Amino acid sequence: MDTPLRVIKVIQELRSRIEAALKELLESKQLYQSVTVHTADLAEPVLAQNDSVVELMSPAGPIVRARYLNETERKAPTRVVKKILDSSWVLVVEQPAPTKPQRPQYPIESDKEPICFLPRIVRSCVKCDSVTAHLPGYFGASITEPLIALDLGMTSSKNRIQVFSFSYQCQVCREEPNVFLVRRQGAKLTLVGRSIFEKISVPKFVPEALRSLFSEALVASMAGKFLPACLYLRLVIEHHMRASVDVARLPNKPTGDELADEYSKVLHSEFPRSLCSFKTIYSDLSQVIHEGREDADVFKKSVDGISLHFDQLRLLPLSDWRALAIEASAQQPSSLESTTKPASRRRK
Repeated sequence: MDTPLRVIKVIQELRSRIEAALKELLESKQLYQSVTVHTADLAEPVLAQNDSVVELMSPAGPIVRARYLNETERKAPTRVVKKILDSSWVLVVEQPAPTKPQRPQYPIESDKEPICFLPRIVRSCVKCDSVTAHLPGYFGASITEPLIALDLGMTSSKNRIQVFSFSYQCQVCREEPNVFLVRRQGAKLTLVGRSIFEKISVPKFVPEALRSLFSEALVASMAGKFLPACLYLRLVIEHHMRASVDVARLPNKPTGDELADEYSKVLHSEFPRSLCSFKTIYSDLSQVIHEGREDADVFKKSVDGISLHFDQLRLLPLSDWRALAIEASAQQPSSLESTTKPASRRRK
């Protein structure tokens, strides 16, 4: 049976999108984050009237000819997209020619489709601390096939569920590979596990004592857990302010506002007041935490504000509160002077 070229292109494009989505998931997403393979535009019927002439391709060979398109063939893209989403996907490792597997051009009658290649990815390597290419598989391992697939079939949600497990190895150090666990439900891919957690890069201008908390905030946010992420950010602000002010001058259990007011006194006189203050950021984060609300917008705004603040401190460092206290005491009259002057007047 002849197949419209539109259907051939839909199959090829959908397979390319699956590979691109998988690449995005493994390169830029953290645990429990997802990507979706968009198929709405691919499932549109072929736009052709009864008197339209379209190109078709014969399965027997690359013979292109033209004829009228009937109603059944117009709806072929819709059917083939649904068929692929409902089928069991086969992911393979791309091999060099001549053993390189070929993607079939036409819809396969069995449910084992589509054949997609595991993409090459670029990630940071925990072992050698480099950002470099990672390839599927394990160099020197006895098991050459890096992929295991668990097919759970169709569920009550009317979506096919598969769970894939495959390994990627750094091409610089070729040390222990990172094994990923990916769950597929219909067109949605979710990263549900990994054997090695990469280091989260923290800006160098963040004080070293606070980098661990800042990193934990970023990790939590990447996993979609913005409530604990906001808590970690508030701890970053609180620890920094406590380490920068004279806590002895504050009440036994100072509030965030009291810490922020005292902290503002040690800021450089030329520090830009247009930047969002730590008092405002602390208040926004506290409100989210007290309400138990997952708020991605507040988190992002707070991360940007804290980063700008620490970045500015590189140019305009904080004043030493001890020096400020000495300067303030020097400007005030001593208690001895205040008592002797009135006494001299009385003697007169």
